[in-house]
Parts: sequence; structure tokens; C-alpha cells
Amino acid sequence: MTTTAHAAEPKLGTLLPRANHLYSCQLEPLHAALAGWLKEHCS
Repeated sequence: MTTTAHAAEPKLGTLLPRANHLYSCQLEPLHAALAGWLKEHCS
């Protein structure tokens, strides 16, 4: 069983290359992905 199996719909996965568990050096792509999802689903 994967972590996403427990997530509520709509599910969306985003790959952040070279990101570790702290998203080091990858905060901009993380923020962009999250902001895009929020704009799409919370407008």
C-alpha cells in the first residue's frame, strides 16, 4: 500500500528532482506546485 492510497481525491503527484525530505534547494518548485493546485481546487 502506498501513501497516496490514503490521500483524499483529487490526487496529484509532483516529482521534485534532487529534493530530500526537507526539499532542500527545491522550495520554489514545491511552492509553485502547491500554489497551482490551490488555485485550481480552491477558487
